[in-house]
Amino acid sequence: MPKNYTQIIVLLLCSPVLLAQQNPQPSTSAKAESIHPGQEMLAGCLQRSGLEFLLSGNDGYVHHLTGGKNMKQYLGHEVELYGTKSIRTIDNTPPGGASSAIEQPVFRIKTLKDLGAPCRSSGR
Repeated sequence: MPKNYTQIIVLLLCSPVLLAQQNPQPSTSAKAESIHPGQEMLAGCLQRSGLEFLLSGNDGYVHHLTGGKNMKQYLGHEVELYGTKSIRTIDNTPPGGASSAIEQPVFRIKTLKDLGAPCRSSGR
């Protein structure tokens, strides 16, 4: 598959995540602001794909996560995450090839609260 098609496919796959980051939920942000000033809150099911931790958010979006510690023990649990939104640059440029770096929205975890319940549906 030519490089241009690969880049277009990657951008199309990332666009729902980008849209999710542009539409924050005001009620959860207000709650996080009162508990953890300067931080936002996300809630949902903690999952992992390969080496990357993800949150299947109660807002209907999948959030890429970074910065958490000892998160493996919370896999498959409903959690609340407090932290900040950020951007991670992923560079897949082959040596001597055209740049194929992309920017991916991530949520930088400062605090994780285990809600003690397994995820509600197996489809998450």
